[in-house]
Amino acid sequence: MHTIIAGPALLPAGAQGLNIASFPPKNLYKNLYITLSSAPVSPATRTDLTTLAYHTNNAPPPSSSVPDLAATIMTLYHSLLNRRKRTTHPSNSTMAFTPTRQALYASLALLMICAAIEMAFISSTVYWLHYRAGKAFEIAYNGSTFSLHGKPVGLLADQGHTSNGAAGTAFVLVGLGGILALWLRSRNPSSKIVRGYFTFWVVLTVLSKLLSLGALVYTFILTHRYSGQTLDIPLASTLHNRPYPNYVAYPLDFWTPENWLSAILHQLTFVRESDRKDVATHLRIQEGWRWNLVPLFLLSLVVCGLAVVEWWAQRGLRRREKRGLEGYEGEGKRVSAGSSVA
Repeated sequence: MHTIIAGPALLPAGAQGLNIASFPPKNLYKNLYITLSSAPVSPATRTDLTTLAYHTNNAPPPSSSVPDLAATIMTLYHSLLNRRKRTTHPSNSTMAFTPTRQALYASLALLMICAAIEMAFISSTVYWLHYRAGKAFEIAYNGSTFSLHGKPVGLLADQGHTSNGAAGTAFVLVGLGGILALWLRSRNPSSKIVRGYFTFWVVLTVLSKLLSLGALVYTFILTHRYSGQTLDIPLASTLHNRPYPNYVAYPLDFWTPENWLSAILHQLTFVRESDRKDVATHLRIQEGWRWNLVPLFLLSLVVCGLAVVEWWAQRGLRRREKRGLEGYEGEGKRVSAGSSVA
């Protein structure tokens, strides 16, 4: 009986229904060509070859009218090449759940939690400044009381806007955007649009990291710059503050919300204990969102680093796969040239 060399094993030419899934298709077709290009082949052998190639390549069998066995082999060989171009066979290696990707998922979750806490603290501060601090506090001084408007004239709020923007960017663009990017890659990793969006998301992680760093530095510098200021209590007691909209705010100096609350909490005596407790609570909240910028930046840095590592690794993988496919096609061309010479 005639024998066909197929990869690392010997395959009887007349065998039916053999499982050749473990044979490398490239070696199978190459060795079939080398062995049988000039050998006498029976119709049964031709049918077996077509069937085996069909099961290996999942491609429609060529017409039985092809007279030359070498042409039959090359038809199947190029069908495999075309199928390799169309399929997304790199997806298994591209979307493997590597340690880097596991760390990326975990850090994204932590970043979103930290960003949500930051936005919640800042929202609480903004609400309180508008609806409670926008009213007045009753202050005891020299045996009498006076009304002090809850916000000074020189209240600084840009650091709050910057921090809120950094947290929102981290939560929406980096967190939710990252989940979408990773999900799209798991669905269609070979799509150019998906790869482009993933690259865009990696760029966003870099920008978000820089924004978090800017918010951190800006907030701490501003708070330190205006810390330790004191109130002119005799002046404050003579402002004759009235209810909104005829209020008269404290006119001296510039204050961050944190520094202002710290000053009135430690330098003034509140008539109502509930007002003092309210100010103390929101002072702790403002200190909280200032210090929460530290883990927000660190997590943004970790996510950015992991995203860049993941992007770079997959970029290198695609390059290796592209070089492998080009080498595969080059071998097919050499085999085609050998068939023409034969």
